[in-house]
Amino acid sequence: MTESTAFIINRRASGLRKEENWEKTQIFLKKNFNQLANATYYLEEGLEKNIARLNNTLYYKDISDINFKRHKNFIILGGDGTIQVALQELKKLESLEEKLLGIIPCGAGDDISNELNIPNKEVAANCINNALSGNNKYTKRVDLGKAALFKEDIKEELYFLGAVGIGIDGDIIKKLDHELIPVKNIVSYFKGENNKFMQNVGKTIYNISTLYSLIMYKPRDYLVKINNKSTIYKSTIYKKVFSLNVSNVKTTGGGIKVCPDAEMDNGYFDVCIISNISKIYGISLLLKANKGQHIGKQGVGYYNKKHRIKIASIKSLDNKLFDMHLSGEYENAEKVVFKIIPKVINIIYNPYPSNNPN
Repeated sequence: MTESTAFIINRRASGLRKEENWEKTQIFLKKNFNQLANATYYLEEGLEKNIARLNNTLYYKDISDINFKRHKNFIILGGDGTIQVALQELKKLESLEEKLLGIIPCGAGDDISNELNIPNKEVAANCINNALSGNNKYTKRVDLGKAALFKEDIKEELYFLGAVGIGIDGDIIKKLDHELIPVKNIVSYFKGENNKFMQNVGKTIYNISTLYSLIMYKPRDYLVKINNKSTIYKSTIYKKVFSLNVSNVKTTGGGIKVCPDAEMDNGYFDVCIISNISKIYGISLLLKANKGQHIGKQGVGYYNKKHRIKIASIKSLDNKLFDMHLSGEYENAEKVVFKIIPKVINIIYNPYPSNNPN
């Protein structure tokens, strides 16, 4: 364990916002990782300065303040959004394949950590310590998604590990980020609770905001191109798109199984497109999607690994900006092109489906 390890801590993450949760997390970190001789803790700057009791703590205002070249291992305390932000800096490294990424789930949804069979901090600590001790059973290489966003003749490239959602999915995130900020804060507060009842309260509030988005959402038409099984591109116009997901993980939105066959390490995207349906029927599909039971239903097009999708292009037919989220982070574009980068990230995971690593 002599290699340099960086702990990147997002104090705004749902599971760390409450003072009592943060106090417990500091105890957890010292208990589980105090043996790391060469570890640096990067803590988001703010009021946390007055209460942080971690050894060798550095404070940062922006993720780019962190010297990513200096460290070999990166442990992220946060949710999918924190991972998304850190990925943009990690991808700048020429030696990315030599780095190791670990996740301690502290977010509202944590779809990426759930895909890695890491449901909580205790399982995360066990897997991370095993991996840092050289047990390769706890590491694997996973794919990275690259999204090229085009708007107003500007191209921006972003990277993601989880799911991208367009249509109602992007509209929900936009409303939570811009119109329903108090609701988002309440949801994050409750989802950070360990109490299952309080978590369900948070989920209910989220569903209410989803209902609001459903009422206000206006479906649009998209031109979708995918490379189906080879370099042969299939181009289709989808009318009145309700939901469009390009994903490396099975779930989105904290457990909704939109792409139930997706895998992080098979070299392909899963794509799910729900179109040309009524809003009422869309609600019923969303309910079915909680268990992945929407696949095969009317209005649902699903492409999984047997279709071998490595590239997907989505363009709005009205040439206007459309809303989307990349692993829960809001973005918009007139056109977006997705490309898979196979097995470029070395990540810590739990190889035991029972969630009880030995």
